Amino acid sequence: MVVYRQKFANMLHNSVIMQSLLIWVTSLIMGGIPAAVSLALSCLSVLLMWIFALSFSLLVAFLLPLISSSPVPYVSSPLLVVGLFGAPAFLGALIGQHLGFLLLQKYLSNAHSKRRQLPPIIKAAVVKMEAERWLFKAGSFQWLILLILGNYFKIGSSFLAVVWLVSPAFACNYHYLIFSFVRKTFFPCC
Repeated sequence: MVVYRQKFANMLHNSVIMQSLLIWVTSLIMGGIPAAVSLALSCLSVLLMWIFALSFSLLVAFLLPLISSSPVPYVSSPLLVVGLFGAPAFLGALIGQHLGFLLLQKYLSNAHSKRRQLPPIIKAAVVKMEAERWLFKAGSFQWLILLILGNYFKIGSSFLAVVWLVSPAFACNYHYLIFSFVRKTFFPCC
């Protein structure tokens, strides 16, 4: 069990929220319009993931009474819930995320073809890595929204969102410090 006072929780959560917002705003300002479009497409991927996961589970919930002799067969064996609803939700999440990933990859491929000419193999690898990076950012954006809502409504389990946001925030700040040190040490004129 994780226990800490509400005052400390407010300080910790507000700090993580501010660092995450600073990282997001900086990333969008530095990336410009292509970064905003990439963010929108990666958030669409997360939204598609949720929609497909919920719709596949709802489909099973509506079809189950039609094909089963018992309308709720999982009452006698609760582990059936994992197979009946967890597996379709997982499959739907994978399908939704992959569709969003393909849209994002197509956009990034077009954006990279306008910027510079790379060999096709390298271009494909760069586009795939950048799409994966944006999907990771969309996932952390999802946790940021949950943390903001949890902090606003003082929900005790908001620390789960903090766990997912602290390491990227510290990694980004650490990366910035290292980059600044290397730039000032080895390239003092720039």
